[in-house]
Amino acid sequence: MGETGGATESIFVVPDYRRQNIASELIATALEELKQRGKQEVVLSMNGDNGRAMRLYQKLGYELMFYLVELGQIESA
Repeated sequence: MGETGGATESIFVVPDYRRQNIASELIATALEELKQRGKQEVVLSMNGDNGRAMRLYQKLGYELMFYLVELGQIESA
């Protein structure tokens, strides 16, 4: 990510502990650490259509930049 960029990736909460603001706290802590390290831009990626995760990320200040749709391998005939 270079000198000014960082990433928050692979942050998840085990189902039994969800809906307790744990994800929000984890991400907020990661963002504060990155800020203290001089990072000015932070990115993440997510798989699937997880509306709850998307809303959480947007609440924390992330903006949707693009969707990526991938097609799996096509077998030759």
